[in-house]
Amino acid sequence: MLLHDIHDSMKYKYLLRIPTCPRHMYINIEDIHSSGKEMSGKFCCLLVAVRCVKSTKLIKTKIGKEAFLKEIIVMDKTYPTLLIRIWDKELSERAAQWIPKKTILAFSNLYLEWNIFKRSMTAVVSNKTIITEDPITNEANDLKNYANTHLTGLSTILNINIPNCNLYLLTYIYDYSYKTTKCNNSFEGKFEWLYIVDTIVDFLYNFLHNIQCYL
Repeated sequence: MLLHDIHDSMKYKYLLRIPTCPRHMYINIEDIHSSGKEMSGKFCCLLVAVRCVKSTKLIKTKIGKEAFLKEIIVMDKTYPTLLIRIWDKELSERAAQWIPKKTILAFSNLYLEWNIFKRSMTAVVSNKTIITEDPITNEANDLKNYANTHLTGLSTILNINIPNCNLYLLTYIYDYSYKTTKCNNSFEGKFEWLYIVDTIVDFLYNFLHNIQCYL
């Protein structure tokens, strides 16, 4: 019988940091955004740096089930933002350990989709996705150095692309506020104002939270 020592397995731990995706298959975030909706529904390989790790949310689905959602924002040398959603609880806990400007991720079979609310391309970790943390490649080291250099202070504010800054939403709120001034004493008017206030609070919360991701 062949016995294995725990120290033997440590020798092979570096294998977990070898990307599963060939180098020539990586695409740029800029190409994803510039394609509009063309890449929606497709899978891709990405080499990115973590820019922001948001708090895990407990979401109720349309059928009443609860699901954990973790959102991260990543970047590469071509574009400063791409939102990635993670719906797996265990992977969300793993993602909570990722460090902005330091953790590099190599994605294989990352699913791309068009987000109607944000009006931009986003990505989702699916059951086909393989994630390699801090891959041991020259490209990963170069990206880490780039992230440390470019994600500092005001230099990141110049590249902010906050999805929740939606001009349509602001116009919608203004239109409703104008209409409900004529019936602000009615039940319907008060209900609409409550909706407006709730929408503004949610908008400001997301706005300020996104700002923190870039500082």
